[in-house]
Amino acid sequence: MKLMELLGRIRKVETKTAGWAAAWLRDNAGIEQLAMIDAYRQSSWVYAAVSARATKLAQVPFKLTIGVRQGEMAVNSGPLFELFQQPHPQLDKFAFWELISTWLDLRGEAFLVGLDAGGRVVNFRERGRERPCRLLVLNPDNFQHVIENHALVGWRYSDGNNSPMAGAMLLPEEVIHIKLPNPVDFWRGASPLSVAMLAVQTDYNAGQFMKGLMLNNADAGILVTVKERLSPSQIEQIRSMLAERKRRAGAADRPLLLPCDAKIEKPALSAADLQFLENRKFLRQEICAIFRVPQTVLGFTEDANRAVDQSQWIGWIHHVIAPLCGRLEAAFQPVIRLFAGRQPVYGWFDIEDLPEMVAARRGRMDAAEKLFAMGVPLNDINRTLDLGLPVYPWGNQGYVPAQMQRISQD
Repeated sequence: MKLMELLGRIRKVETKTAGWAAAWLRDNAGIEQLAMIDAYRQSSWVYAAVSARATKLAQVPFKLTIGVRQGEMAVNSGPLFELFQQPHPQLDKFAFWELISTWLDLRGEAFLVGLDAGGRVVNFRERGRERPCRLLVLNPDNFQHVIENHALVGWRYSDGNNSPMAGAMLLPEEVIHIKLPNPVDFWRGASPLSVAMLAVQTDYNAGQFMKGLMLNNADAGILVTVKERLSPSQIEQIRSMLAERKRRAGAADRPLLLPCDAKIEKPALSAADLQFLENRKFLRQEICAIFRVPQTVLGFTEDANRAVDQSQWIGWIHHVIAPLCGRLEAAFQPVIRLFAGRQPVYGWFDIEDLPEMVAARRGRMDAAEKLFAMGVPLNDINRTLDLGLPVYPWGNQGYVPAQMQRISQD
């Protein structure tokens, strides 16, 4: 009985060895096709578009003022100021905003939880309790909404090995949920990445095709035709010889001598292969359009001059970055209210402080100078051109140069 078991094990080892040897003869031992698992880390266009939006958002200064929004009484010290300067020991203010923007692009939503000095979760709706001293940006994949009687009653958070917080049941008041509009699911956000996934996978497979083509000395392969049917051993021998012919990329092909009456043919490139670069360019444009990032922002300026490039940057900030800043301002109001005293405190992004907007405002100032010389009141110019100037008491009066005189009718 033991002898039969030993013979069975030997046969299994021989079978596995024969399969490995056959794979080695086919020159594909240990080679696996990489699948699209994480688009953010595997697609260059997704990473470029997402990181461009996140970097630009982090570049916008987040300011705190007392009394009125964009007021002169700025908050430059205290617990609230320190919280947004260093939201977490492992996150500075730049990484904090970048992480929120990245989750919004990848999942369509972002989840934040506040912790007090004792590590307890903070309720953002109850004033007078412990204020948060840390803000955690958590993975949306670990959150599951709990619905009862068509109302949100809580969030079930499942921790993982790399999670900064243990799993728990959280009240809606203990979670800051920032989401993009989703007409299908009322409770969760819609991810731009899910819309772009087809283009991302197509571009990724095109990149894998180009990689394999380069590793094979830019050769799409050859076809071997024979007149008679070959035995399995002859087929494996021909495959081994073809693999030996191309040992590595960048080396010249070796001569090939086949042991039978065979004909070697080289397949011609198809129309899709000839349009390879154009297809990848179109996929790049589609991905950038879904994430609403102009290609000039990513450095592709072959189709735009300097004036078009500047106008696209300004339009991108006005129509994409500014609405994102407004969404975040509204989402963080519950956090700011916990630190407010008798006078309200406002947190807002100063878009006009960006270098692109400063340059655009310089051009508007030239137009304002011409309008003021025509007698238009300064407050009207400031309101129309959005110069960001304060309202002056004398700004409602129009002025003209003193040397101008009325022409006589005589």
